[in-house]
Amino acid sequence: MSVHEPACGADAPSLRPSLGVVQGIGVALSMVVGSGLLILPGIGVGLVGAAAIHAWWINALLTLPLLLLFAKLGARYPTAGGVAGFAEAAFGYRAGRATEALLIGACLPGAAAIGLSGGSYIAAFFGLPPSAETWVGLAVLAVATLVNLGGAQIAGSVQSLMTFGLIALLGVLAAVALAGPQVDIAAGLTAASPLAALPALGALFFAFTGWELFCSTAEEFRQPRRDFPLALAGAFLAMLVLYVGIALAVQLRLDPSDPALLRAPVAALAGNLFGPWAEKTVAALGATMILLALIGGLWGASRLIFSAAREGLLPQALSRVGPSGVPRRAVLTFGLLAVASLLTARLMGWNTAMLFELSAQNFLGGYLAALLAGLRLLKGLPARLALVGLTLGFGAFLGSFGATLAYAALSLGLGYWLAPSKRG
Repeated sequence: MSVHEPACGADAPSLRPSLGVVQGIGVALSMVVGSGLLILPGIGVGLVGAAAIHAWWINALLTLPLLLLFAKLGARYPTAGGVAGFAEAAFGYRAGRATEALLIGACLPGAAAIGLSGGSYIAAFFGLPPSAETWVGLAVLAVATLVNLGGAQIAGSVQSLMTFGLIALLGVLAAVALAGPQVDIAAGLTAASPLAALPALGALFFAFTGWELFCSTAEEFRQPRRDFPLALAGAFLAMLVLYVGIALAVQLRLDPSDPALLRAPVAALAGNLFGPWAEKTVAALGATMILLALIGGLWGASRLIFSAAREGLLPQALSRVGPSGVPRRAVLTFGLLAVASLLTARLMGWNTAMLFELSAQNFLGGYLAALLAGLRLLKGLPARLALVGLTLGFGAFLGSFGATLAYAALSLGLGYWLAPSKRG
């Protein structure tokens, strides 16, 4: 039985295929582009100064071969489990469930971080104090949950139209910022050694996560073998150009001592170029993009909840699908978990940088699981040699997170321990 066939017989719940290439690109971009683009350029400069631009392209190079692997495996195993489905196909049932738990564990601090980022941009737009960011972030999570309850067709259309428009506007902003006669792009790219960017790789890697969540939507493509890889490729190219452009513009245009660098750097960039009205406008656009990122992230995460319930890791009631084809109980469950994660982060005093790092390390663990699955599932010596090299490299990268890896180990261990010994 292939991994995307019904897990427990012909009556097992399944998701309704409704996505094409264009909608798929919109969904992928909304899952990846969002708070990573709007917050992390400033965090990178704060961590390593002028070397920050190198962290962006290094992370892009690290991500590219993984996307090629995701495209191949996603087309072959189109399942709501995504990377967990790949792990199950390669190593068995419990390995799949452990990977699902690892990725659900990545989504929780990630959703909290994105919610807080949305709160900061909306607070900047209305001139609210930082203390209001938590409550605004909770409202953003609630709106994202409600949109997802409308179904894949509605959420996908909303994401595609708004994401394409907002990305186009931010692309224009980056182009204008870099086109000024006083901007020396070559100097910005060579001002520091790429080695100096290494301390920022972990935090900025969050901007390149979300692809594993996109793998969880493969079951909802009408023609996954053809359309899923095309959507993945189109989204990556658009993301790469936008990320490097915005990151370089923030780095070259903003003063490193500007407090807005860590709070709302892209809005500050617009204000630097066009005045206070533009800063307000981009703050509103930023909040919208973060909302889209939450809609996309909650979509993928809720499908992980759905898959984990369908496969026996979580209560089976969470795998129920209504007439609209939406796993509404899974959507609501993750929405509530995301709210709890944001409140916990505030009570514990964790900042967004720490939440991004916790999320990134679990996602990186999911990438490592996909690489190991590829080693088991794909044939051919060149492919296997490349996967061995990538596995060793990503393993070393994961080890650089240090003590916070205890969270990833806990997520993985709980998934393996709580999973039944075999599928019911």
